[in-house]
Amino acid sequence: MFPRMSTSEMVGPGDTAAAVAVSTERLRQRLQQEGVSEAAIADSERIVRTEFEVLHKQLMLLKQKQTLLLDTLRQLEKEVLVNLMIIMNHKIQLKTKLTMMRIYILIHEISCHQVLLKAVDLISKDQKLVRMMRMIIQWMVLIPL
Repeated sequence: MFPRMSTSEMVGPGDTAAAVAVSTERLRQRLQQEGVSEAAIADSERIVRTEFEVLHKQLMLLKQKQTLLLDTLRQLEKEVLVNLMIIMNHKIQLKTKLTMMRIYILIHEISCHQVLLKAVDLISKDQKLVRMMRMIIQWMVLIPL
């Protein structure tokens, strides 16, 4: 089944806002070196954190979408397997019915063949009877009453 690893393994450990928090310390040091006021530095840090927060929310939404898509894919795989099993079952049933029909036809053909053999046998016995009757008639003609 897809995927081969769980969603938590794909994302990695510690996927919380605290674990992926961004540090603005280097930005603060650089702005201080340039002589930027403390209010501008604080405003810059706030902007960076706000942008990071927006980016983090978008990433979390994408992660949720991915999880939903993976769940949907797993469900579709299950449905495909169930459908394949149903199809295979129908094929087996059709093969069984076809085999039974072939057996019935063979039995019917054998029965018809046996009936024909019996009819031929009866006809041949009737011919023997006809021959015997002819012989008796001939004898009766020969023997005066």
